[in-house]
Amino acid sequence: MTDITIARLLTTDEVAEILQVSKRTLEAWRITGDGPACIKVGKHARYREADVADWINAQTPIAPTASKGAA
Repeated sequence: MTDITIARLLTTDEVAEILQVSKRTLEAWRITGDGPACIKVGKHARYREADVADWINAQTPIAPTASKGAA
């Protein structure tokens, strides 16, 4: 038998707030596989805190743009 680490599970509302996106965007990402990994608990989608943090860390930072008037 494998060991299971119990971690706090986040709701769709909580993850949407953390990522500052709408619930609908998060749900669309879940369908397309673009967002953080989630698990099903009964009929509910839940997110492990570590999976959300890993997904955030894996995102490509936006490169800074040169300001106007810079030489």
